[in-house]
Amino acid sequence: MRFEWLGMDDVTPAFVSRWRALGLAATTPNVYLMPEFMLPAIRYLVSDKTHRFAALWNADRSELLVLGIFDVVPRTWHFPFSRLSAAKSKHSFQTGVLVRSGVDSVAVDRFVDGVFGGSWSALRFKELREDSVVFRQLQESAGRLGLSWFVDRRYMRASLKLGDDSTWRSHIPRLRHKRLQRARKKLAALGTLEFRVVSGKDVSQCTTDEFLRLEGTGWKCESGLLANRDNTQFFAEMIRACREHGMIFFYELVLNGAVIASTSNFRINEKGFAFKTGHDRAYATTCPGILAEYAFLESGAASRMRLDEIESGSWVGSFMEGLWPDRIPMVSGHFFAGKLPAVYGSARDRLRAMRSNAMERPTA
Repeated sequence: MRFEWLGMDDVTPAFVSRWRALGLAATTPNVYLMPEFMLPAIRYLVSDKTHRFAALWNADRSELLVLGIFDVVPRTWHFPFSRLSAAKSKHSFQTGVLVRSGVDSVAVDRFVDGVFGGSWSALRFKELREDSVVFRQLQESAGRLGLSWFVDRRYMRASLKLGDDSTWRSHIPRLRHKRLQRARKKLAALGTLEFRVVSGKDVSQCTTDEFLRLEGTGWKCESGLLANRDNTQFFAEMIRACREHGMIFFYELVLNGAVIASTSNFRINEKGFAFKTGHDRAYATTCPGILAEYAFLESGAASRMRLDEIESGSWVGSFMEGLWPDRIPMVSGHFFAGKLPAVYGSARDRLRAMRSNAMERPTA
């Protein structure tokens, strides 16, 4: 095995091909770490493009075994240690590393040891899936190598596990089922109402144009994907790449031939990743965005696409919590190397707990 640090200049077509193969064979699929997503994000969404690629190869360097992409975070007065942070753009909803299925603990240890082999005292992950295989692999390696892990934040994210329709049906209250069905009838009274799924190479320029139009209306006109040139270029390049490799699908609610709600999603093997949504504000009283999600659940489309799970990418309090019944634990935190950084991490942890307890303490 060979560990090495690479820069953006080393990201050749041959490297990208091996990177993609690793992502498709990873213990924990993660679309936000695939080259189809990560490279457009680096090109258009971040100002500092000095990303470091930590790569573990097999002996003849023909196959990537582990890959992590990191940013260097400067020391500050409130974090006085050198550290790396797993790369994450403003449109990424998970971080992590890619570990090839079947590699042993020796390989994972070699990778983690290589990452900490420089001058780094800490490694930060923001929004890492806590129940994932890769998180367990990192935790177990940290234990073997004497690293310490401290949590900065933890929350539960809405998700949808496929295979049993009764779960989501019982999760939605009966009265809400009735309200959604009434709203759908109200829309259908205006003409022909359809629900459709567009996936892979069937995704056209019209599909993405309609999605962008809807996603960028209302309060999102200043923050959506059409809000600035970089956002738009990122999305266009990312969608082209994902379409080429069958990694993208949309579902739409269509009224009289016009798309009034659209949701963009990714897939890696059997894992789905919800991305962004948009709806026509002219029909806001009937909640077309929620109706599109409801129709997706009713249609069984995810099962037909052979997905076994879709994670929502949402934050606590999202409307998706009322529709999708399952939850996945998300965690942000630091791995620390060395006694002094670990002591610092422990002190941060205690201070955070004290603040949390003070906020929860009832007032007289």
